[in-house]
Amino acid sequence: MRYFPSLMKKSQPLFKAMGLAVPEPKDFVHGSHLLLFVDAFGICIRMGEARKLPYHDRVLEPLKTVSLGGKMVFEILPIIRHYTLEGEEPENLFRSGRAAQFLRREFAREGLDFTDPFNRNIGLIPFHDRGVARQILVVLDRGNDCILPISKSGKKPLFTNFLIREDEDMESLQRLREIFHRNKNKPAPSPHFTQLKAYEDLRDVITRTWGEGETLPSPDFVKEFWPACLKAMEEGRLARIADQPAPNYELMDCFDVRVAASNYTETLLTHLRP
Repeated sequence: MRYFPSLMKKSQPLFKAMGLAVPEPKDFVHGSHLLLFVDAFGICIRMGEARKLPYHDRVLEPLKTVSLGGKMVFEILPIIRHYTLEGEEPENLFRSGRAAQFLRREFAREGLDFTDPFNRNIGLIPFHDRGVARQILVVLDRGNDCILPISKSGKKPLFTNFLIREDEDMESLQRLREIFHRNKNKPAPSPHFTQLKAYEDLRDVITRTWGEGETLPSPDFVKEFWPACLKAMEEGRLARIADQPAPNYELMDCFDVRVAASNYTETLLTHLRP
């Protein structure tokens, strides 16, 4: 990424104030933006251009966004599980690509094309609704080339035809909704509300220890945020890259997520050793 030196210079004070080791180039996943996986706490740091498209509640939302100047931002994101864990869903329905179909349909309804519909890019946010365990699908990639207006994507969306199919496909859509929401008689929860509710405790800590518009957090951030993340990991609301199924990370060599996450774990351990 051509902005790497500039982003690293601007972000160093942030990493130090957050109690983290300043990462090395090998610790990042390099692409259209930089991704740093703080696997020990279930948190991902994204550095790159801010999203240009309007907000969409089916895209993973950051817990905190800090401007790095110009178009560049520093985002704190939860690491969440992918939907392709063995036995995750009845009949492994989504291993055949049904989750991608579901999401592409959701975006296409609003004139958008989900251009990267692969397992590695679809995650599940767990939550409880009146004591019932549920999950909701979101797109992980917040890059500007992942969700495009159909008029600008340069191609017909792969699943646009599902918008006009009749009974058979509508039945499939209903099955998808039932699997994720477990009860067809209840209205599906808002993805935006679910994301806020699932990480409400983490957002509360950030609000208390990192004032709106402040470039750096207060010293209390380190004392409160990371323990809260460990608690969320124990409850299954945050995940680790090391625990994700390997097939989701069979990407190009420069996108080796597992290696990058492992590298930063070692960097962080070295930093924390007395």
